[in-house]
Amino acid sequence: MSVSMQIQGAIALITLDRPQALNALDLDSLQALREHLEHVRDNPALRVAVITGAGERAFCVGADLKVPALRPPHMPRRCSWPMSLLPMPVFTSA
Repeated sequence: MSVSMQIQGAIALITLDRPQALNALDLDSLQALREHLEHVRDNPALRVAVITGAGERAFCVGADLKVPALRPPHMPRRCSWPMSLLPMPVFTSA
């Protein structure tokens, strides 16, 4: 899976796992990330979310522009999901 999540106590650790593409977000990755973030939002036992990238070269380079549907201005709205809606701190870690 291109995005995984582990729960460690009150912490959700979400990992972007496409190191061969510098963790670029394709449609499947965006959908999986959205599902994990919704789970975090809806779980009152979680107090913080940490998003990290697999590999050693990059945290995340953004949208995978090799996917035509993700090239501006075509990016579908269903793929975007503001993390500011999460009721907890969100940290990123390379």
